[in-house]
Formats: sequence, structure tokens, C-alpha cells
Amino acid sequence: MRAASQSRNGPPDAVRISRLTSLIGYTWALDRRNDPIRPTRGFNIIVSQDLAGLGGDIKYVRSELDSNWYYGFTKDYIFSARGQAGYIDSYGDGEGVRINDRFFKGGATFRGFETAGIGPRDISFNNSVGGKLYAIGWLELTVPT
Repeated sequence: MRAASQSRNGPPDAVRISRLTSLIGYTWALDRRNDPIRPTRGFNIIVSQDLAGLGGDIKYVRSELDSNWYYGFTKDYIFSARGQAGYIDSYGDGEGVRINDRFFKGGATFRGFETAGIGPRDISFNNSVGGKLYAIGWLELTVPT
């Protein structure tokens, strides 16, 4: 279903398309940290996957991984490494991945950037169009304040 409004000065202002997404997913987690709030040793891994298209118009598979590793030299000096990655791709009719379903990173997920501040952009309007693949890594040393 498409509906568009025509302005007097040119092309349609907006095109509205109705789509239905049916989605099923799972998350698997392994946590071997010595403390879930302030870990000094250990690691944790979270893997998630979503499958869309079991009854709707939108068809994709989205997979994500988030992992953390901690090593405490002392109670106050803690080295940590973190990695995140994700991938999304459509299947079936080949319509591609909608912008709404893509990854938008920045803000809380990547320090120093605004929300949706990194990744592909529409240079005409400087808008983020989201990515189909991402990988982010951190190395940190926590010291007493």
C-alpha cells in the first residue's frame, strides 16, 4: 500500500509503505566473571540471533556477539578488553535490509560519537543510513580515583 502527498512545488513530501515484521530470536550467554557488578577476573560472552520473515513481509537474519575479558592486577587496577560485532542480511525475495533494521552505533555504544554518529551516511542530508556489519573493540585500564 502506498500513499503520497503532493506539494505544490514539486515531488511528493513522503511515501508511506506498510510492512509487517514477524521475528523470532534467541540469546545465549556464558558468564565466568568473579563479580557481575565490578569484575576483576574472568569473562562473559553473549551471542544473539534474530530471524525475521516467518510470516511477515520483511526477511533477514541478524547476528550479534558481545564479549568482555577482565584481569585484575590488584583490587583497584583492572585491565579489561571488550569486543562487539554484528551482521545483518536479507534472504528470500532480495529486497535488502531496511534502514530501520540496520545497526546504528555511537553514543553509549562508542564513546566520543553521537548516537548513530558512526557508519554510512547520506551525504546530501548528513543522515545516518545504518550499517549491515559492525565491529567495535575497547581496551581499558581501571585505576583508583
